[in-house]
Amino acid sequence: MVSVVLPTFNRRPTVGKAIRSVLQQTHGSLELLVVDDASTDGTEQLVRELGDARIGYLRHEDNRGGSAARNTGLAAARGSLIAFQDSDDTWLPHKLERQVAALLGAGERTGVVYCPYRRDLPDGGSETHPADPARAPQGKIHRALLRANFIGTPTIVARRTCFESVGGFDEKLQRFQDWDWMVRASREWDVGFVDEPLVLAGFPGDNISGGHTAALVQAERRLLDKHEAWLREAGDDVLAYRLWHLAHVSIMQGSSGAGWSHLIRAQRTSFRWSRAALALLAAFPPLYRATYRLTRGARFAHRGG
Repeated sequence: MVSVVLPTFNRRPTVGKAIRSVLQQTHGSLELLVVDDASTDGTEQLVRELGDARIGYLRHEDNRGGSAARNTGLAAARGSLIAFQDSDDTWLPHKLERQVAALLGAGERTGVVYCPYRRDLPDGGSETHPADPARAPQGKIHRALLRANFIGTPTIVARRTCFESVGGFDEKLQRFQDWDWMVRASREWDVGFVDEPLVLAGFPGDNISGGHTAALVQAERRLLDKHEAWLREAGDDVLAYRLWHLAHVSIMQGSSGAGWSHLIRAQRTSFRWSRAALALLAAFPPLYRATYRLTRGARFAHRGG
């Protein structure tokens, strides 16, 4: 059996579609644990009206965040394999079938299998992540994950023993809980990959992610503090990149002094001329933010590496 954990908070307009995409899986042996993180929009009624015996409904009386909701689901899960759905995503019908087969066929050292996801854009186009699935990291990918976040929880299927060995999700993180868990899991386990986009992700404007917020800066800082020893072990270039990225999100959020200090530390760890140019811009935060937005963000951020 696969236990699917779906945390949700006030997502009635989208959670029904997310739930149905799980129940319509071609892999029939599953349970779906919907963890309602104190919704006030009638989510419980919607879930109960679906009337499917495979659904278990769990509720937090107070809003505790995504990590706590996933941990609540994990504690109740009965399956030997664990998967996660988000309340604004949908799965293709054969997602679990493909990933379960890949995981069970990969050998006991492989603890997690992930896949690409696709996002439809408002202009009618779409984007797939990773953009080049043929080059997606797999196997021993701990170092790659220390450098960058490229695996989201709705794209994974994991062995229960993974969670027993590395623990659940960090409830002190408001963002990047999936990244933190994958960094820890990949330290002990190999990671497999199914080269097919099996998840249709919600648009960023409609979900809880996105934006250079204080929560994003807090998450970047906590991840660096938690994993600094591993980052140093991975190499100065990896540690410097994470320091630069913490500087970047700090400046974008408005903490210019902290951003400058992280930039200086990044340069002392591993000097890059590209980061030196960004340091000059960082002395003028409004100019830095305007330049970032004009260059469409992600491309500009990539230059820091």
